[in-house]
Amino acid sequence: MYGVVGYLVETLTDSRLGDFFHSNPWRPIGMNEIYLGPRDAEGSGLLLVDEYYYNNSTKGYVSLPHAVASDVEGADSITVSTVLDYTKYLRGMMTEAGPCQRPDTES
Repeated sequence: MYGVVGYLVETLTDSRLGDFFHSNPWRPIGMNEIYLGPRDAEGSGLLLVDEYYYNNSTKGYVSLPHAVASDVEGADSITVSTVLDYTKYLRGMMTEAGPCQRPDTES
């Protein structure tokens, strides 16, 4: 279902889903270091941290490779961002500011 939503957004806007998110909800609230998936983030020049999980059998941490999404971007694609950008998003949601306004809210 999320793949269909992503396809519809790309078809109706004639742009990549990541580009659509950048120009609509993210950039207007100042989120400039958020990417739709590791592939976009790696191309930005930002350093991606390594991912680990704890293995109970070996009693140690094991490194995970970055998840590679399919070529079809869905609305459930993994976002890669900084803590500061997520904070901007949460602030926008809590104050219902910018593109995070409720539909019945007047500007």
